[in-house]
Order: sequence, then C-alpha cells, then structure tokens
Amino acid sequence: MLMLSDVVFYNALLDSVFSFFLPFILGLFFMFQGRKTKTTLLFYYGLAIIGIGITLGGPTFIDFTTILITGNNMDGQL
Repeated sequence: MLMLSDVVFYNALLDSVFSFFLPFILGLFFMFQGRKTKTTLLFYYGLAIIGIGITLGGPTFIDFTTILITGNNMDGQL
C-alpha cells in the first residue's frame, strides 16, 4: 500500500484546490454573470476558465483522489 506523507498530502490537496476547484468556481461565476447581463463574451470566458482548470488540474486531482481511495498510484509500471 502506498502511503502519503503529510507534506505530500497537503501539497496535493492545495494543488487540487488551486488548480481544479478555484478555476471551476470562478468560471461558474463568470458564466452566471455573462448569462445575467446577456454578455456572450463573458460567458465564453467562464467556459475557457473551466477548461483551463480541468486541463491544468485534472491529472493531479485524479491521481490524488485515486491514491486516497485505492491506496495505489496511477503508475503504469508492473
């Protein structure tokens, strides 16, 4: 079983918050404001922020949650 040290755990948690959840919430906010004011460019800006957050934080977030749930890393080595 793969164990995480405290430093790695907090680092991965902070990284997943800043690179995955924060852009998702910020993108939803801009999409909501774009719908509310009927500004399509602001709506598309919110979609772009969500896409960037998924692109940058996706692998880190998925690997971190896989380690937490299963205890194994997503390493492809046998």
